[in-house]
Amino acid sequence: MDTALKNGDFLPGSNGRPKQIGGEQELLQRAAIRLKIPLGSFVYDPQLGSRLHELKPGDSGLSAKALTMAQEALRSLPQVT
Repeated sequence: MDTALKNGDFLPGSNGRPKQIGGEQELLQRAAIRLKIPLGSFVYDPQLGSRLHELKPGDSGLSAKALTMAQEALRSLPQVT
């Protein structure tokens, strides 16, 4: 179980407390966090994040580079392919 996030903050449940999520929702949230955070910027876990922020619009092989960077970021989530 994890706490649901929305716009960088806890998502409140119907009772006003942070909403809990699990299963597929939790896995998708964890993947999204890894893709959005620049690699090395999270002090408590420098291995968390991706290099996607390094991509430039005119780069050659942009799709292939993005796919490789996303796969690197999601490597710690073996359930995601």
